[in-house]
Amino acid sequence: MRRHHAGLAGSAAFVVLMAATVGEASAGGFAIREQSAEGLGMAFAGMAAADSLSAQFWNPATLTSVNGFVTETNVSGILPIVNVNLTSPLPQSEGNVGIGVVIPASYLGYRIDDHWVVGLGINSPFGLMTSYGGGTYLRNFGVAGTSRVVSVDVNPNVAYQINNMVSVAAGLQVQYMELRETAFGLPAGTYVGKTNDLGLGFTLGATLKPMAGTELGIGYRSGITNRISGTLSGFAPVGLDGELKLNTPGTLSVGLSQALGERWTVRAGTEFVNWSTLKSVAVSGPAAAAIGRTSIPYNYNDSWFFSTGAEYKYSDDLRLRAGIGYELSPNDDENRSFRLPDSDRIWLSGGLSYAPAKTYSIDLGYTFIHGFGDKLLSASAGGPVTNNVFSGTYSSNIHILSVAWKIKFGT
Repeated sequence: MRRHHAGLAGSAAFVVLMAATVGEASAGGFAIREQSAEGLGMAFAGMAAADSLSAQFWNPATLTSVNGFVTETNVSGILPIVNVNLTSPLPQSEGNVGIGVVIPASYLGYRIDDHWVVGLGINSPFGLMTSYGGGTYLRNFGVAGTSRVVSVDVNPNVAYQINNMVSVAAGLQVQYMELRETAFGLPAGTYVGKTNDLGLGFTLGATLKPMAGTELGIGYRSGITNRISGTLSGFAPVGLDGELKLNTPGTLSVGLSQALGERWTVRAGTEFVNWSTLKSVAVSGPAAAAIGRTSIPYNYNDSWFFSTGAEYKYSDDLRLRAGIGYELSPNDDENRSFRLPDSDRIWLSGGLSYAPAKTYSIDLGYTFIHGFGDKLLSASAGGPVTNNVFSGTYSSNIHILSVAWKIKFGT
């Protein structure tokens, strides 16, 4: 088994500053892909070219499918089952460290005239939570404790329909992030931080309809720099101020939607996530001096997500869909930590849309995600166990259920 020494500079307090390592997220790294119940039901296949209000998260140019004024509210329940087994220095099970969460996402769109459409998305693109229970070996020695990250992204968009074939769009991202990291052992410590300056980013997109029933889309969500100020406490007589500089990745999405007759539509798509921008997290302030480090290594790799799916129009008020996806993790065996056990995954999805009236509809989506293999985990700890290397393996499955309701005001 290969082992990776994290180099904690003789102090278990180092791990409490691992801001973004929040455990088994529902997308690679610590991203949250669950921004659409309709998309979830098809493994998010081709969302950059989808005729859906929530598709603006992937490509703001899809807003030109809106007529009148439309709203959409999504709620997703994410239940991760992440079993960690310690193999060294003391073999034992750490149990399920995944924590179930509920993720909301809301959208609106309004067509101003034949060319202009405006939209708004409110999402939580990064986050989730993990926790090692009281009495577990890793928690007692300060290697892993409880991690919680919350983000809110407000994204106004403007789309312009050049003609019946081509549309373009752009938008602004305003992001807020806060975190709480807890580590136990000797010494113990807690880092609680919030953004002291809202992070800013942008979105871009375009769609092309070369023929009836065919749509191509491309969208980009930029990365954002989050400066998270907080206090490190618990291992010193007084709390120590600190700041983390966390760069979230940019995402490029490409999608294809193709109608096959009057009832069938197939979609395919890919997402490229620039996780390699997160090589390390800069740390500054008295807290950095206390732990003897000015950066936290992540060494992430760029990742890809591929998916395809189909939708069947059973009747005018009922549509059925299914999809499959495959995701490449930004982690590898040399850099996978106990706080962020992440691996390549397969997505199996199904869902439906029910519209009992022209003015409103309901979407349901379910996905099962399976992480491949018993992946390697490693870390080292300081304090009374200096140079003691912790090694282990983990396996994961995730269940996700999403529901959305859409309301149309006008046609």
